[in-house]
Amino acid sequence: MSGAGTPPAPLRRAVGLLEANRPRQALEAVEEELGRDPGSDLCWALKGRCHLHLDENEEALAALSRALGLGDRSTGLLTMTSTALSRVGRPEEALEIANELLRAEPQVASHHLLAGRAMAEIHRAGHPALTEWSRNAALAARTARGLNGLDPWTHSMAGYVFLRIGAPHSAEEAFRTALSLDPREDQAIRGLAVIDAHRGRMRRAGRRGEQVLALDPGQADIPRLVYTGALRLSLLANLCAGVALLPAVLWGNVFHTGGLSAAVFVLGVLVFAAPALWSAARIATLSSAMRRHLSRQPGFVGWAVGTAVSPSCVFVAALPPPPWGLTAIALFVGGLFWQRHHRNRLMAGMEARERASRP
Repeated sequence: MSGAGTPPAPLRRAVGLLEANRPRQALEAVEEELGRDPGSDLCWALKGRCHLHLDENEEALAALSRALGLGDRSTGLLTMTSTALSRVGRPEEALEIANELLRAEPQVASHHLLAGRAMAEIHRAGHPALTEWSRNAALAARTARGLNGLDPWTHSMAGYVFLRIGAPHSAEEAFRTALSLDPREDQAIRGLAVIDAHRGRMRRAGRRGEQVLALDPGQADIPRLVYTGALRLSLLANLCAGVALLPAVLWGNVFHTGGLSAAVFVLGVLVFAAPALWSAARIATLSSAMRRHLSRQPGFVGWAVGTAVSPSCVFVAALPPPPWGLTAIALFVGGLFWQRHHRNRLMAGMEARERASRP
């Protein structure tokens, strides 16, 4: 094995750069050494590790496979290969490697987490035995926590396994345990931000996102993570407004033909609009700092304006006399297209910034 013994200077420099969170520069150092020694399994393994840090998963898997082909079957290489296989959508193969590691070292918590993650991905891919895979993934996560109960990282990673199988309550408990062991465990804070965003608790999600960025500014995907929660609420507002439009038009017709008192009419309109208004208003509870951060992203203001149109359409449908209330339907459809355009613009911009922020 050419990588045996003391690693060459470029590889030692690459390891130092990785530890300093500079994977792009580390990759350059590794490729420099690969040019001199293309048969080094250590070089290929380190190249794969660099690509994993950069989320270049196909490239990582190719490099790690080269290292395996050169005879390296070390625990670290197998662990990285299993991780890469899960990321590129090959969880069955990832599980095979995780099981190989478990057979050799059944008391290592990280091996159970690898298996749990692979089974969670199989579950999400729609395997026929969904219940079995999700149950076994949860068991692997709990086993890892039992084996390494004082390690906050283990609890955090178990929490992500629970999230992948759709068990947010178990995930939240795991993340909170991690934070009780280390209040600065950024992966646990991030996991709770994900849960808060999906539950529409935008103020909490924003504050947790700010905490993560304060601990690790390199996690540039936090704004997008928080925005997905706001996006779910906007879709709910659209649904509520769409359902209420026609009843609001009919309610307005009854009022304008003298069938309702003004007080009853206003009360009815508010009832029709309330679900959409409530959903849209929850977006505004996003923490001010995160809202300012998002408002600087191109497309966010336009999307927010489009989101505000949905509940407004219910009032437009009810207030004018017939047939003008029907214009609310055209306004609603236009608002949906407006939201879609600015949402796509915003998401593309955030993803581009994430790519540019990788060291």
